[in-house]
Amino acid sequence: MLNRLLNFELYRIGEIQFDVGQLLGLLFIIFMASILWRLTKAKWRIAFFEDNDVDLPNRKRFGRLLRQLIILFTVFIGIRMLGLDFELYNSGGEGEVGAIVLNYSIVLIALIILVLAWLTEWFFSNILINRYEKDRKEEPISNYTETFGEVRSKVTRLVQYIVIILAGMAIISNFGLDFTIFDYDGEDGKELFSPSRILVILLIFLLARLFIWILTQVTLYSLFKRKEVDQGTRFAINQLLKYLIYLIASYLALKSLGVNMTLILGGAAALLVGIGLGLQQTFNDFFSGLVLLFERSVSVGDILDVNGQVGAVKKIGLRSSIIETRGNRSFIVPNSKLVNDNVQNWSHFVDHGRFQVDVGVAYGSNTALVKRLLLEAVNEHHLVLDYPVPFVRFGEFADSSLNFSVLFFTNRFLIVEDIKSDIRFKIDKAFRDNNISIPFPQRDVWMRNEP
Repeated sequence: MLNRLLNFELYRIGEIQFDVGQLLGLLFIIFMASILWRLTKAKWRIAFFEDNDVDLPNRKRFGRLLRQLIILFTVFIGIRMLGLDFELYNSGGEGEVGAIVLNYSIVLIALIILVLAWLTEWFFSNILINRYEKDRKEEPISNYTETFGEVRSKVTRLVQYIVIILAGMAIISNFGLDFTIFDYDGEDGKELFSPSRILVILLIFLLARLFIWILTQVTLYSLFKRKEVDQGTRFAINQLLKYLIYLIASYLALKSLGVNMTLILGGAAALLVGIGLGLQQTFNDFFSGLVLLFERSVSVGDILDVNGQVGAVKKIGLRSSIIETRGNRSFIVPNSKLVNDNVQNWSHFVDHGRFQVDVGVAYGSNTALVKRLLLEAVNEHHLVLDYPVPFVRFGEFADSSLNFSVLFFTNRFLIVEDIKSDIRFKIDKAFRDNNISIPFPQRDVWMRNEP
């Protein structure tokens, strides 16, 4: 009985039939669309916009885009339910293979993709990037590798590329523009390499890159900031996630091409055995990079002394690491050297280190006065830490002088030589003002006169 009622015909125009079931479905779609329309004007939007610092013009644009999307979806479902999807253009004859057909539903799909693209761009520009900037607003500008404008431009461009590829895939699919570039024997039989597969591979890697940015720069950054995770740990986790996501993306890209992964894994194993000896050092550096990322004996931001070269670690890669020296030169070090050799890490456990300035004074000098002047010279320097407290050490009674060392603590490792230089200037002036002389080696030479 119910089926007969739903199939009861209300009217017919040619081949177009409209029954009770279609009427009820259409009313339900309109009802749901009206609810969504009201939700676009609901109060939750105000709190959502205020939490994300969205200004009034962008709020209005968001509402317009949502309403346009609701209208397009409603019209699309309506014409499909009522059978009103008429042809607007047909490049071939009736049922001809390869003909390009343009109808109402294809036009609506194109418009829906366009509105979704604008909504996606709006979401990234006004939510994610605003959050990215808000989280970093209190940090010093020197911590940034890119400006906010460069980040906004890069992410927006990435989203645009993804939307363009999706639009290209929709056009190729709906207009029958796909063609075979070449064919090959894949995992499931004969596989065709075509433009649509190229777009799928590009889409996979672009989505992976976008997901990495959202995960590392927005989601995990807020978590790290709340948990006060140090910079080295952040970098290690981000790098491992990046490698893992790109590895998964590469696997999906190869699967989309129908490549037999069993053969690739088997061939890779045989290839590694063949070239293992030739690339022994490269593999050593690679696994050393993994050790550094997991063990964190060296982290980004640490100050290292590698064979007399002092610098800050800027990047830890899988094969090599980059250290920026005091002279702003990049020093590329293989990871195996950081793992296997003796490397001094000045900032591994604490953020400050102890340094000293040595000086000798003449015999007969007032040692108590010397100690006071040395401490004054150190304590006056604004880059010397108040705690731990500087102190003076009486080293030895040398041949020509009494040797002292003044020891101090600072967290400015890369410019510590400049700090030492400033302290020496102060010591020299203080000694001159107080008539304390710095001796130099003296020798008495006796000339023997032969008769």
